[in-house]
Amino acid sequence: MFGLSKKESNSQPMHDRPENVILKEQLLQAIRDVRSGKLSYFDDGMLGGGEIYREWNAMLDGLCGEKRAAVLGVNELLAEVTKMDFIKSMIDNVRKQSQTMNSIAAGSQEMAASVDDVANRT
Repeated sequence: MFGLSKKESNSQPMHDRPENVILKEQLLQAIRDVRSGKLSYFDDGMLGGGEIYREWNAMLDGLCGEKRAAVLGVNELLAEVTKMDFIKSMIDNVRKQSQTMNSIAAGSQEMAASVDDVANRT
């Protein structure tokens, strides 16, 4: 009626564009890497630049910080357990030495009694 015709669009949907498929594959691979324990940081040219790569890297930094804090916490616990084990060992040694000293004291008393008995007989 107005001479307008429907334009045929040759453009692909946003999610099917080749550059988006590449970005999607990079992102999926990075997620798989993170799940397996390997951190994949992106640089400025990856993921189309902009805010996405900065947020991704910030997320990885946060994960590293959390893991670092957890490892330090385990290290502190291990140090405390080691101290406790050392103290337990030291207390066990003191008990053994105390028992030995008691045995020596009892032996000395018996020997003193024997000496007195011999002295009284002569």
